[in-house]
Amino acid sequence: GEGRSRFHDIAFPSRCGSARIACKFMAPEPRANCYNPPLNSTAWHVLMNVFYEESGSFKVGSIVSRSDASLQVDTQHGKRAKLKSANVFLEFSSPLADFLPAVDALAADIDLDFLWECSQDDEFSYQDLAADYFGHAPSAVEAAALICRLHGAPMYFYKKGKGRYKKAPQDALQAALAGVERKKREQEQIDGWVRELKTGA
Repeated sequence: GEGRSRFHDIAFPSRCGSARIACKFMAPEPRANCYNPPLNSTAWHVLMNVFYEESGSFKVGSIVSRSDASLQVDTQHGKRAKLKSANVFLEFSSPLADFLPAVDALAADIDLDFLWECSQDDEFSYQDLAADYFGHAPSAVEAAALICRLHGAPMYFYKKGKGRYKKAPQDALQAALAGVERKKREQEQIDGWVRELKTGA
C-alpha cells in the first residue's frame, strides 16, 4: 500500500540579513526497498516565491525553475516570466497574493524623516538599515517594505547599487523639500486661477 505522508520543517536563510524563513513540505514515510533522499536533497521540491525589481517597479512571483543567472517564475497575475537572478532581492514562502499588500501597508507607515535620521552617513545596505529601523533582523515583508520606501524617496536616499543607498546630505535634502513645497504652492495658485476663470465664465 502507499505510505502515509508527514511534514518536515526546514529553516531557510533569507536574503534579509540573518532572518530565517520557516517552510513546510511533505515527504513520504520510509518504505521497504524505497529510496528516500535526505532532507537537503534537491529531490524534494519546496515552493518558494521571489520579490524582484522589473522596469523600476517591484513584483512577486513563484519560482518555476532556476539556473545560476536566471529564473522562470509565475507572476501574481498568472503569467510566466523569465528574470535575471541579479534582479531578485529576496525569497519568501508566505502566500504570494498576500505579500505585496502587506508590503505596501507597512511601507506607508515608515516615516521618511525618521528613516533618514536612522541611517548612517556612509553607504549602507537595506538589510543593515532595516535591522536598525525595526530593531531586529527583518522579516521578508519588513525588508521588502523598506526597499520600496528607499526606492520611492530619491530626495532622501541616493541609490548606489542593488540594495545599497546613501542618505542625502542635510542641505541637499532641505533644498529639495523646499523646491517641492514651492511647486506645490505654485500649483495651488494656478488651480485657484482656473477655478476663478471657470466661475467668471
